[in-house]
Amino acid sequence: MFFTVEAPLSIVRVERTLIDVGIEHPQIVSSLDDEVVLRYLELYPYSDYLHDALSILRVKVDSLTSALEEENWEKAAANREVYDKLEDLEKVIDRLKRTQERFENDCNNEMPEQWMESKARILDLVSDWKSKKTILKKYGDAQKYANDFDSDVSYGYSRYLHEIDDLYKQHIDEMNQRFKEWYAEADYNDDFEPSIQNEEISALETVPSFENDLLEMKSEQYVSAKEGFIEKLFKESSDDNKEMVLETTFYLQEWRNYVYKIVEPLAKKVLTEYFTNTCNYEKKIISTYIQHLSEEILKKNVERNSVSGQLSDDEKQLQNDNDWVRKFEDMLRNIERC
Repeated sequence: MFFTVEAPLSIVRVERTLIDVGIEHPQIVSSLDDEVVLRYLELYPYSDYLHDALSILRVKVDSLTSALEEENWEKAAANREVYDKLEDLEKVIDRLKRTQERFENDCNNEMPEQWMESKARILDLVSDWKSKKTILKKYGDAQKYANDFDSDVSYGYSRYLHEIDDLYKQHIDEMNQRFKEWYAEADYNDDFEPSIQNEEISALETVPSFENDLLEMKSEQYVSAKEGFIEKLFKESSDDNKEMVLETTFYLQEWRNYVYKIVEPLAKKVLTEYFTNTCNYEKKIISTYIQHLSEEILKKNVERNSVSGQLSDDEKQLQNDNDWVRKFEDMLRNIERC
């Protein structure tokens, strides 16, 4: 299901609303001719055909598995001890494989929503700063406002950096705990726990002072001097002799726009830096888990082959059939996951 979101609506807020109403992974696009929509329409006939073909293969595999299970049961009655060992090893191998598949299929490449919300808050601070105030006429007032704006943004951006750093550490801890729970589901009990050193975040830029820049952003024009009561009594009828004075105006919306263009790329760069670091760490730890699981699966297969050597020729042929069906089912399961 696709949802079209056009400016000035916030994609982040719309996505959060859709998730709140129960749509787990909303597909948000900017228009109906978005590349994602066109790609979906292009691939749908192929994916629909593949779905039907895979369904037929699944029925065939389930039928073969059922027939082999019955034959295995008959053979096991005559050689119970060996078949019990094989069954135990196959259960262990199957759990290890399924756990390995879970790591291989981890594809959470989306930036955490809380990070985006944190960025939105610092940008809202800039765009909404003194929103009810539009212009300043006095230079003294402009100095005070420029100083306050500079201080507020500097403090808010500092809080933003600390908040993202805390959210990053929390995200890494949650990731480690999630992977630990996945591995525990294999029920292997070998106390394996990868030791991956996380990369340091490089020094991040702070917002440069813009107070003086704001004071340079002004509109100046000569206007007639305002007349007091005495001047009005003795003024000449002609306007030619009116005194002209320089009037300076500071437009706060121009200030906000200027500061926004400074803060937005810096805030975005912070998220990119942290998210890149997160992705690199995730790749390393997943790779470590997958490598370890592959090694353990290999060990168990060697052990299983050793036990299979105790079977008769007919029993070995049955085991070969079992192995073929298992390999085929593994491949089918991999395709179904894609």
